[in-house]
Amino acid sequence: MPSAEPPPPAENGAPRSELEQLQMRAGQVTDDSLESTRRMMQLCEESNWIELKRGWIR
Repeated sequence: MPSAEPPPPAENGAPRSELEQLQMRAGQVTDDSLESTRRMMQLCEESNWIELKRGWIR
């Protein structure tokens, strides 16, 4: 989800260049995607575990 906030200034206090802003945004999108993938993998593992437990109960 796009942020309405302006990017924080660079470490030296100067405004970030367009390239720096794009790189920061790309990194944020990558981080969000990785976290989403981790959550999906966890759900798949839990689902597999539930299916294994069902097989044992029968």
